[in-house]
Amino acid sequence: MQITDEAIILSTSKYGENSGIACILTESHGIYKGLVRGITGKRQRGIYQSGNIIEAIWRARLSEHLGNLSAGLIHAGAMMLMDEPVKLAALSSLCAMLETTLQERDPVPTIYHDFKTLLKELGAGDNNWHKTYVLLELELLAQLGFGLDLTTCAATETTEDLIYVSPKSGRAVCRIAGRPYADKLLKLPEFLLADLQEEKEISCAEINEGLNLCSYFFDKYFFAPHNIHQPQARARFVAMLKY
Repeated sequence: MQITDEAIILSTSKYGENSGIACILTESHGIYKGLVRGITGKRQRGIYQSGNIIEAIWRARLSEHLGNLSAGLIHAGAMMLMDEPVKLAALSSLCAMLETTLQERDPVPTIYHDFKTLLKELGAGDNNWHKTYVLLELELLAQLGFGLDLTTCAATETTEDLIYVSPKSGRAVCRIAGRPYADKLLKLPEFLLADLQEEKEISCAEINEGLNLCSYFFDKYFFAPHNIHQPQARARFVAMLKY
């Protein structure tokens, strides 16, 4: 059996003296893991870095086997961020989140292409990358079956003045309906509103609100039920944004 596909490297781990196990997110086939022989060699070392885009060839005798992986480098996304610690932390965070939450071999083309968009923005110095990151985490929640409804108020069905999110339903709540319960509701940052037409500068506080929103529902729906914690890479990224 053989699969050839464009992919993004999520992680690598040592296996034996000179080999390693690479975890990749492919464009059309989802997450795959494969044995890479000679991964520590000079020729291969630069290819298997988290965030790099590759042309991957995965081969195995049977589909359920680990398989062998070989790759050609398409874009060295990781190398471009070596002097950008916050961006590198964002990349590490997303790679860890995808590897931890997604089922292997379950195609997620929307997630893949959104990830490529984020990589482009990170490498180009686009200040919009913070927003793209939060939107990608919301898309990941939806992919897992826990999408939030931020379009209408859960109490009144209005689409106006939405500033909260219900921690129970994951739906937006307007200012008037949420006022009596403000201390129990989550904040909805304005940049997540679908009807916001005007591009505005997004503050660090708003980005943190967006990340906190995602954190709450990842914990509630995924990490707590699986009795695991969020990846340390994500916690480091969030901590870096707060300073």
